[in-house]
Amino acid sequence: MLYLITSTVKINLVQQKIFTLNINKGAFEMEHEIEIKLNQLLLDNKMTYQELANKTGLSIRTISELVNNKIERIPKKAICKIAHALNIDDIREIIDFKIESR
Repeated sequence: MLYLITSTVKINLVQQKIFTLNINKGAFEMEHEIEIKLNQLLLDNKMTYQELANKTGLSIRTISELVNNKIERIPKKAICKIAHALNIDDIREIIDFKIESR
């Protein structure tokens, strides 16, 4: 779903994972998808869901949903607990935008 707007930008959240910005100043359209990098972090740290659950206090289900991008809303506390457990200082190591221009 796209919104055409002449002087302002409107954000449309779709399933809390993808939003589309359409700026009607030329033919410019950009789609941002949120990427949760937890699967790669677990592999890099040779850690299982259970081990991360034990370190963070998060449920295995929550960790699984984050790894598989099945979670509708990403709790800030979960990101902070994961960052602490994996000694991460930059949130972009856990979550970031995938940017694709059309």
